[in-house]
Amino acid sequence: MLRRAFAGLLLCLIAAAGFAQPYPSKPIRLVIPWPAGGPTDILGRVFAERLAKVLGQPLVIDNRGGASGAIGADFVAHAAPDGYTLMVQSMTNQVMLPFTVRKLGFDPVADFEPITQIVPSPMIVVAHPSLPAANIAELVALAREKPGTITIASFGQGSASHLGIELLMKLAAIKVNHVPYKGGAPAASDTVAGHAQVAIVGVPVALPFVKQGRLRALGITTAARAPQLPDTPSVSETSGLGAYDLGLMYGFLAPPKTPAPILQRLHAAALEVLRSTEFAQKMIELGLGAPIGNSPAEMLAATRKEIEMLGGLARAAGIEPE
Repeated sequence: MLRRAFAGLLLCLIAAAGFAQPYPSKPIRLVIPWPAGGPTDILGRVFAERLAKVLGQPLVIDNRGGASGAIGADFVAHAAPDGYTLMVQSMTNQVMLPFTVRKLGFDPVADFEPITQIVPSPMIVVAHPSLPAANIAELVALAREKPGTITIASFGQGSASHLGIELLMKLAAIKVNHVPYKGGAPAASDTVAGHAQVAIVGVPVALPFVKQGRLRALGITTAARAPQLPDTPSVSETSGLGAYDLGLMYGFLAPPKTPAPILQRLHAAALEVLRSTEFAQKMIELGLGAPIGNSPAEMLAATRKEIEMLGGLARAAGIEPE
């Protein structure tokens, strides 16, 4: 009797295994914790389109903007770890959150499974054409002449672009009026409309406006110039601002405790996308850097290193949690 029951159980297990669906077997939600039209959204959609082809399932974009990426990240941190909720995030902004948000509902490192770093990107300082400043030196001179009157838009309180504004004020010994937005797209759009005079945003957002002459490129925030705008100097090339060097890094993540086989499948699929020549060319076209595609362990180590670096910059710039 016992032997017959055991045999029946074994048959049930074998049948269940036969019906088990390989991952992925249904559409995947890809959370982008920023508004549509920003650099994370632009990158995420390009990445999702190509990743869907590799995985054989559609990736449905879910924009959950606000709080400098914290709202969408919080959603993913508490999502079911089944591989059907994933995130493309600006890791630079995510690791900034502990230094800018007093009560954060998740740990920006421990509450996520790293899959791979996708691509780096500089930010860019742009101005409305009516502003009488053609470069960073002239912007600094104007700010010194009229302290606290120039409005500079960022893509969020406590974001990387907010840090960029604070660093500029610190290193140049100037005072400007910071205006935070919910993302790079609204910050750039309001600067085009003249509601803000200057903005620090991602290159993919600003590049079309610069090419159309609706925004003036003043400086690239990283030490290296952007290949898409070779004539636009880095902020660090301005006298007295040699220490200015701040860029963005985008990553691909899953909720904590996502099973290893699923993470391995996602990592392999992501590498297939990132190592394609077509994807690399698209990144350059959009104003982003060369794809990375490292291991989860390497992404984790890089994230921890960035936390140390950005924490020091935030303290030096006087940014405190709110």
